[in-house]
Amino acid sequence: MKYLLLIALLFTTPVFAAYDCDGTDAWIDTNWNNNIDTNTDLSVSLWINPDTLPSDERLIFGEIGPTDFRPRFELAFITSSCGTDGEIRFKTVDDAGGSVNNCSTSAVSADEWTHLAATFDESGNSVVYFNGTAVGTQSVASSSGTYSFSDAPLAVCARSTSATTAALFYDGQVDEVAFWTTNLTPAEVNQLAKGRVRGLPLQIQPSSLQFYMPLDETADGSSGDGATIIDRTGTENGDGNGGLTGNAGEVLTY
Repeated sequence: MKYLLLIALLFTTPVFAAYDCDGTDAWIDTNWNNNIDTNTDLSVSLWINPDTLPSDERLIFGEIGPTDFRPRFELAFITSSCGTDGEIRFKTVDDAGGSVNNCSTSAVSADEWTHLAATFDESGNSVVYFNGTAVGTQSVASSSGTYSFSDAPLAVCARSTSATTAALFYDGQVDEVAFWTTNLTPAEVNQLAKGRVRGLPLQIQPSSLQFYMPLDETADGSSGDGATIIDRTGTENGDGNGGLTGNAGEVLTY
């Protein structure tokens, strides 16, 4: 009987699991803003659960306040570029203006958890993944420029459009955010999507992992405004802003 009670507690006790971004003013500043040259590969992995599928531009992962207002790296809902609500664009732009726009060929669903990943290599190859499956590829000639993040930290749930203030807010939950300066393989992306284990990004290409934020530090229903967003690599903690709320209800339903 005591083992049954223990199992019941494990599945009913709230687990600090994610953040809910309100689509109005909530965002996470990762405080990561290192310069990287074009010959460095890039990858991002996170879980999203959108409340709605916007018809306008909403940023899932991007930059806040580059002085030239040219975000270098972003994942966004943007129907005007991709064509269908729920499709996601992965965009990279170097300092010289050379860009790669890669739209997914399928859409995510509202009120459903999706593992989202994107990779970019030095040859200009860009891939978007949903739940471990490639859903968008694009390739361009590589540039000799650089990707300068020195004045514009990467952010979650928003980016800026013309100033150092956040805008284009994503409406929905977000969890397990990780960023690498390497090109993850399809097998590694699939492992992140199918493993469904907290801390898994720490085991994948650890020497290139720039930050990993499990987003589990704020209690269910509590405000994340002003919260310290823990980076488990120990490099640089982030900051919570605006209507950010802790959410524990979905962790077991990935």
